[in-house]
Amino acid sequence: MFQQIGWMAGVSKRGNGQYHKNHDLLHHINPEQIKIKIPGHAECIDGTSAFLNAGGILTIKQLLFALMLPSGNDAALVLSFTIAYLMILQKTEVYQYNRHLKGTIIDIEPQIERNKKLLKHTFLDQMNKHASSIKMENTNYSSVHGLNDEKNVSCPHDISKLIEKCIQLDVFLEIITTKIFKTHALTDKGGKSTLYKWKNTNKLLKKSGWMGVKTGVTPNAGPCFTGYYKNDNLEAIIVVLNCSSMNQRFRDAEVLLASALK
Repeated sequence: MFQQIGWMAGVSKRGNGQYHKNHDLLHHINPEQIKIKIPGHAECIDGTSAFLNAGGILTIKQLLFALMLPSGNDAALVLSFTIAYLMILQKTEVYQYNRHLKGTIIDIEPQIERNKKLLKHTFLDQMNKHASSIKMENTNYSSVHGLNDEKNVSCPHDISKLIEKCIQLDVFLEIITTKIFKTHALTDKGGKSTLYKWKNTNKLLKKSGWMGVKTGVTPNAGPCFTGYYKNDNLEAIIVVLNCSSMNQRFRDAEVLLASALK
């Protein structure tokens, strides 16, 4: 069962988020400095959402909160297109790439209009290469947000490998342990725009020892949850897929933890 392959719903977002923080080009960028204008495409996506408003400006770090707390498919879309665009710029237009690293606003909408397929392929290709590099042998990413796609698959064993890498990153731990995050988008002129309040969908955070990580649900994958628990005596990564209900995923995780604590 640990290596049984199945759909992974919003678990894809965790791979998306971990990739944003681990790819070589991102080691030397400041996620609080890179600014992205939210494209209209973000308002049109289905599923769980951070309700991003087109035209507002957010940093990569703000978008990571939007990705991980409310499980925003819109945030996953914006981040994936933006990082793919930066990857391409790094190879083709170094001057413009460096300007964006220093805070020049990235207007990703025109890039999506011109190169949507290229941007998607570029990002997913790198996600799969990253999965391969950490020996996620039964994983294939074909979706940046986990919406229904029969080729978007993984297994608990692979997902636990990903979590093991994720929890080594301070910024990742900061995000997944946050229960509520409030922040403003900015206007083009630097003034405050939309006030966002994102609530973490992980109900176990209110219980002692639980530190994350991510929920997910689609018709194919069913309710899913990956958890990270830590106390003085035990550190555990728990993965449950295709649970019988939204709340049952948390109960299943607690049952698995209880058996580990015995």
